[in-house]
Amino acid sequence: MIGIVNQLGTSLRTLAQRRGLWIGAEVEEVEYLDDSRYCELLAREFNMLTPGNAMKFAPLLFDESYRPKPAYDALKELLIGV
Repeated sequence: MIGIVNQLGTSLRTLAQRRGLWIGAEVEEVEYLDDSRYCELLAREFNMLTPGNAMKFAPLLFDESYRPKPAYDALKELLIGV
């Protein structure tokens, strides 16, 4: 998937923005955020990201030991460069 561009050479993000749409991806595996090619793909192709299962309500509600902070923080850092 990395390196694939549509025939027009235009990213999904650009096509969506031209039409006032959001196009997103679920980011599940935090360790992939250390891969610069993966991060470039996310930034180029999508204008919305979600942390996948890391922020699901059930684990947050029922498992007091569950802490999504590392996954959430990694995604936040990618999105806003904090």
